[in-house]
Amino acid sequence: MVMWSKRLMLLVGIYVVLTVAFFGGFLKARSTHRQESSAMFTRDDRIDAVQQAVLLTTTSQWMLNGSSIQPTRNPQVSKRSTQVMPVIGVSTTHVPPPPQCLPVHQIVFLKTHKTASTTANTIIQRYGYEQNLTFVIPKRKGKFSLTQLFNTKMAALPKRTSYPVYNILANHARFNKPELEKLVPNATYMTILREPVSRFESAFGYYMMAEHLGISGYPDPLAEFFKNPDFYFNKKPFMYFQLKNGMIFNLGLDQQHHRRTTVVKRKIAQYGKQFDLVLLTEYFDESLILMKKLLCWKMEDILYLPKGKRPETRRYKISDELRSKILEWNSADVKLYNHFNKTFWRKVDEYGPTFYRDLEEFRERQRAIYTECVDPNGISRRRDPRETFLTLRRNASGFCRVLMMRVDDFVNIYRQRQGIIF
Repeated sequence: MVMWSKRLMLLVGIYVVLTVAFFGGFLKARSTHRQESSAMFTRDDRIDAVQQAVLLTTTSQWMLNGSSIQPTRNPQVSKRSTQVMPVIGVSTTHVPPPPQCLPVHQIVFLKTHKTASTTANTIIQRYGYEQNLTFVIPKRKGKFSLTQLFNTKMAALPKRTSYPVYNILANHARFNKPELEKLVPNATYMTILREPVSRFESAFGYYMMAEHLGISGYPDPLAEFFKNPDFYFNKKPFMYFQLKNGMIFNLGLDQQHHRRTTVVKRKIAQYGKQFDLVLLTEYFDESLILMKKLLCWKMEDILYLPKGKRPETRRYKISDELRSKILEWNSADVKLYNHFNKTFWRKVDEYGPTFYRDLEEFRERQRAIYTECVDPNGISRRRDPRETFLTLRRNASGFCRVLMMRVDDFVNIYRQRQGIIF
């Protein structure tokens, strides 16, 4: 009995050991299976998050607008596997603003006669003066040849084997782009035009055509001129080339082509490709706003004091009949102006919604600078019967004094700076 009792206890012990061993292995295996399952869920959750992120790409605008829509989570995922997944297509970092434009320093401004080009010219010259830029300087005073197309021999150049490179050309010259590019490469090209009737009347009065043609004694010298315009034109008085289609002549088209409509239209189309901006005298401030944007300049860079304003004694009244004759006589200039008048307003539209706000800000600053600089009761020391001159206040600032400088003043400074000796 005792023996059987011992044997029974031994069998129970062996059963217990085997049972423990069996269940221990089973539990270990089940634990391993759970870990693998958990790992599988974690992987599946990540796949699901990516899929939801791709889906959210199509609804990113909702997310950007603060929508409460969020990707759902797999409820079987343990807390350990919970992580924030990036939304594909939606930046989580600050997007820097686009780089600002850089000020343009390579400029060709082609002056035209009696179009407010002197005022525009001094704006560009002042900018070059303040930025210490280099200028192409004429050999004779402030002008290159007024009758021949521009070529490099007209410029006052240092004695070198190759052409030097300059920043700006801004004086009177007849347009000839291949030659201009030799001295001012990669330039932005600009010029200025004026309504042909008012420009013709201005040139007739400013250049004293009545005196040069011997018709100043007539009650209306301008009307007398149009009784026989070819006769007076062929006399070739001083600045005679400004008596007919003066603007397109400045741009390089010789007079024998002015009545050839096909040639004129082809030339105008060519100018449209060659000039980056054509300013208009009648919309001078608007033109400067466009120029400021084109050149990436600041508002203060385009402030100005007007130059070359005629006195009333040098002005002529224009009847409707006389107006029609002027338009017919200057038909090439009419086509030129009409073309660029259209492109001008197209550029205004392209400027954007801030154009008129910027224009008003500019005009406010113009009024302020005029009040600050100009003495309304002053008497200028300059004497020229063709022109009236502004006078600076006694306590005018240095900036005002630079604004008052004229073309020849700047040219003389650049000659000294650039070591040009005649």
